[in-house]
Amino acid sequence: MQTRQSGKDLYVYPESAVKALAAGRADHELFNVTGLVRQGYDDAHTKKLPLIAVYDGSVNVARSAPPAPRGADRSLVLGSIGAVALSADKEQAAAFWADVTGTDARARSVSGGLKKLWLDGKVRANLERSRSPS
Repeated sequence: MQTRQSGKDLYVYPESAVKALAAGRADHELFNVTGLVRQGYDDAHTKKLPLIAVYDGSVNVARSAPPAPRGADRSLVLGSIGAVALSADKEQAAAFWADVTGTDARARSVSGGLKKLWLDGKVRANLERSRSPS
């Protein structure tokens, strides 16, 4: 396990995800413990983490999205961006990352064409600087 402090945020990187991070295939915010707590994604509030899996052009998610990694459930297909929404069970994180970063046949079928995993973070609209119609 590796840790890093960036400003007030603490990042904790499990060994099982380091390969995906180094290859640019995983969003660093997935490991921002401070940010996850801030959004209510900590263990006390939820057992699952919402993700967006973006695939390269070789995968047509609307026609046949790849199987979800172990420990994750697929929900919405986001065809306009070539992505699929996933809900990953935190208790099965090791199996999930093994599928995402592994080299066996199952991992290749799950991660084939996977471009990047993003945290499906919560967004707050700020209308403080909205423009009024002319």
